[in-house]
Amino acid sequence: MFVWKAATILEEVRTWLPQHHEAISPLGAYDGSPGWQKALEAAFAAVPPISIDYGVMEKTTKPLRCVASLFSWTDVGGWPAMQTLLPRDEQGNAFRGNLKTLDSSGNLVFCETPDEAVTLIGVEDLVVVRAGTRTLVARKSDVDRLREVGDA
Repeated sequence: MFVWKAATILEEVRTWLPQHHEAISPLGAYDGSPGWQKALEAAFAAVPPISIDYGVMEKTTKPLRCVASLFSWTDVGGWPAMQTLLPRDEQGNAFRGNLKTLDSSGNLVFCETPDEAVTLIGVEDLVVVRAGTRTLVARKSDVDRLREVGDA
């Protein structure tokens, strides 16, 4: 977990990831506006993906500090990791939302809107994600392939 002042990390991004800095700099004008999501997606589509760890933290010459803490942490790097954070029903289906099942087990269902309903019948080991106008349905073993379909 990283903690920094906005000005400090922006300067580091400018130094070590200049293409990223150029892409994100105009985003401030969209903060709180209806165009925020589209501007954010366009900015990140314009730059190669790289983690802050590799792009900045491993390169910085500024002093870094490490602080021990007693809180728990889960690095949610993908949908399967969400399973550990969600409640489960008697068949082992992890879910957020209004889930109804029949002969279904080991699934992960996540609804952006908690009162949204999803019904599963006769399926196992699926990831089902509902967010806005988008729906993802994939076998757990294939969910990492999402990047292959692009803007999904």
